[in-house]
Amino acid sequence: MQFFPEGGNLVSGLWNTVGFKAVDANGLGKDVQGAIYDQSGQKVADLKSLKYGMGRFGFIPDASKKYVARLTSVKGAAKEYPLPAPQKKGFILSVDNKVPDKFRLKFYMLGFNTDSTGKPKALNLIAQVRGQVVYAAASPVARELFQADIPLDKLPAGIVQFTVFSETGEPLAERLAFVKRAPQVQLTLTPDKPAYKPREKVTLQVQAKDETGAPVAGNFSLAITDQKAVTPAPNAASIVSYLLMSSDLKGHVEDPSYYFNTNTPEAATALDNLMLTQGWRRFVWKDVVQDKYPQMNFAAEKGLYISGTVNKIAGLPDAYASVSLMDLNNLQTTITGQADGQGKFQFNLNGFTDSANLVVQAGKGIGSLLTLDNNLPQLQVFPQVPYEPVPAPYSNEVWAYLRRNREQLKLDQFSGKSGILLRQVEIRGQKQEERKATSSTLYSTPDHVLKGAELPRGQDVIQSLQGRVAGLQVSNGQVVMRGGGPAMFLLDGMPIDAEFIRTLTADQVETVEILKPGASSAMYGSRGGNGVVAITTKRGGSDNGSSSVTAKLPGTATYQGLYYQKHREFYMPRYDKPDASNVEMPDLRTTLYWNPSVQTDAAGKGTVTLFTADQKTTYRAILEGMSPDGKLGHLVASFQVK
Repeated sequence: MQFFPEGGNLVSGLWNTVGFKAVDANGLGKDVQGAIYDQSGQKVADLKSLKYGMGRFGFIPDASKKYVARLTSVKGAAKEYPLPAPQKKGFILSVDNKVPDKFRLKFYMLGFNTDSTGKPKALNLIAQVRGQVVYAAASPVARELFQADIPLDKLPAGIVQFTVFSETGEPLAERLAFVKRAPQVQLTLTPDKPAYKPREKVTLQVQAKDETGAPVAGNFSLAITDQKAVTPAPNAASIVSYLLMSSDLKGHVEDPSYYFNTNTPEAATALDNLMLTQGWRRFVWKDVVQDKYPQMNFAAEKGLYISGTVNKIAGLPDAYASVSLMDLNNLQTTITGQADGQGKFQFNLNGFTDSANLVVQAGKGIGSLLTLDNNLPQLQVFPQVPYEPVPAPYSNEVWAYLRRNREQLKLDQFSGKSGILLRQVEIRGQKQEERKATSSTLYSTPDHVLKGAELPRGQDVIQSLQGRVAGLQVSNGQVVMRGGGPAMFLLDGMPIDAEFIRTLTADQVETVEILKPGASSAMYGSRGGNGVVAITTKRGGSDNGSSSVTAKLPGTATYQGLYYQKHREFYMPRYDKPDASNVEMPDLRTTLYWNPSVQTDAAGKGTVTLFTADQKTTYRAILEGMSPDGKLGHLVASFQVK
């Protein structure tokens, strides 16, 4: 449970509003109730969550006292959580959004004498939305109360960040509020008939207008699914909820569209509680005002690329050397570039899909030393509360949807639409002799052996083990077997830390041998009690080739990173052209249409055509997107097949 005083801190001597959020072990909001007590056991306020574990309470704190929240449960047990310590002097910034058509801001200065250290001489209020200043006000004299009324019609939709600065530019307090409006782009989706028959052609007219009724030329996505088979969460995220709200908040926002779809006083209060908690600030401007910026450990990624360095044989950078990027599967796509003065180069991978086999070669060939950067590192990530929710078990509706999809896939394969469904095939061959453990190991036969050639490209060795061995899981960058602790790692027979193993690529690995907890790993004592992962690297005399480190051809390097996936077009049958296979085979599609780029013209109009399936049902259409100037639109419509 966390507490978020409005404006940043608890300050003694005045009414303070405090937001709170309680989460369960999965990081999801948990409803709680209880009370606030001081150190003498005196109750000062009640608390009860309103929605998704969030709520608020208010009281007048005393700097000489400590406060705790005591929660009550159904079992009668109470659990205590300490509140932040109140300050003798400080600032409070409150926002009243219950005043019609305006935000009323009140900024209080408490505990300062005339010559108190830290007391500002003047005040400046700045309101900004997505980095753009939309309102400013100033007070030449810093009084104990500074109030400003801000008309809502002067503010765009979304999260508004209010910050009060001193005359020197130091931020004193900050508060977020939300301006809620109807979508700026009004969308309509009109079918050409009131209802349709199975396999009948559907023509949908798309119309986009702005708030004034003027046409909007925009780009939208459209998904049409069976309303009975595909059941999205009623308040799932949309482009409107994400761009206007969730993207500016910390952590996971539960049911984000609830705050847009529900127009009740409870929903308005719940939205402000969200701003108080996951939008809580205790200013981050201080270093920015003093031109102190955080160190950038990793540059912003603008796409996939290959980078590296060309050196001379003597080891010095080969300045302005010629470098070529070749696809061995299509030499016509060869790209030639030039290194900079430090011998560094970079190629973008735009246009290369996962079927490419890329090689970088220096212009001088074996007269140069070429090294590729690890430009796409696999970083270890430790999530913080609130976590992303743990996936729930599949519902009966989801299982039914998956079964129908499998049936449709078999029918498509049988009719030749999606691959070829083969009859029974008998394959004969000689079983490959299973590799025995090397002589330098303490064990004789491992429980499972994976060859380096079986591991996927573009992943570190540890991540590539996920899902390949029964009972083995990869969690937080560690290997766990049978629910135990982290496994022991061996590299060529020597114990080694997991951090070093993560630097290896699949091309450097000959085999990965798994010793599961128990008798197999007992010879390694307590260190092997949770299982052992033994990795053998490639040597010069291995059967599968030599190590890329020890026997790499000078001046040449093979790219082993990530690629772009080849574009795939969404399949839709056409029943206006009779086909015997289409007539004979049932059409069980649950997704009739998907297009990420439905464009409207200068008149705000667009047209979409598709064919219905065999089910007699209601189809849901979700249309959402934006105009070139960033105005958002979202629509849910439906039509019937009878």
